[in-house]
Amino acid sequence: MPPAFVDDRLKDLIEDVKQDIKDEERMPFDEWLKLQGKTEEQFCEDYRDTAKQRGLKGLVMRQMASAEGVLVSDGEIATEVEFTAMRYGQRQKEVRRLLQQEETRSTVKNNILTNKVLLRMVAIAKGEGDVPTEVIATETTSA
Repeated sequence: MPPAFVDDRLKDLIEDVKQDIKDEERMPFDEWLKLQGKTEEQFCEDYRDTAKQRGLKGLVMRQMASAEGVLVSDGEIATEVEFTAMRYGQRQKEVRRLLQQEETRSTVKNNILTNKVLLRMVAIAKGEGDVPTEVIATETTSA
């Protein structure tokens, strides 16, 4: 894989970790790093292999989706946004608004695509041959 591709995956992974630390540990990333006794460069190097593996898995999943004709419709995204928003009770409007932003919609789409590809892979492994996309979509949203 090109180094720039791995660097981009690493950047995304580090941003996710930073957000998790902010949300779960309730402290700035710099303070958390000090507690770990690491510099940001050391921290990034620790996650480089993970980023590379995630990137590789993503490429394989996209290739599998392409080869098998697995697609995600706007309707599936809208259904998932609604389903997720409904779980937040009084915060539904806020969550719905966040989930409809372009970057978040992309994440929702990728999650649906990943689930559909995984279900397709399971069907292939079971020797079930061609499974209609509608069945995959239904199983994905109910899972």
